[in-house]
Amino acid sequence: MTIRDVVSRHSKRYTVHRPTPATVTDGFAVAATPDTFVVKAHVQPLSPKELRNLEPGQNGSDWRNVWCLSLLKLRDRIKIESQWYTVQREETWVEGEFWHVQVVRAMDTL
Repeated sequence: MTIRDVVSRHSKRYTVHRPTPATVTDGFAVAATPDTFVVKAHVQPLSPKELRNLEPGQNGSDWRNVWCLSLLKLRDRIKIESQWYTVQREETWVEGEFWHVQVVRAMDTL
């Protein structure tokens, strides 16, 4: 059984929003609607060792590991358990096979 098979077997479907560039209308920036798509991914919380390796002040945030069969990029937002998380770190594990990202829960802002 390959790693891709393991990720596929334990994955669920998640909604992802990918930001798109703003447009300029009458001299004002207008936010574009993000691209929305569904990915198959496996999600786990960070291990205590991974939390210790975060920058000071970030280890109190809600971080997750996501192994995905589709490419996720920095600033993509993924909906996990009715909460939105933003991709902060990305890496390809096996070229073109699957990707590992670390996401942090997006905080509401004014």
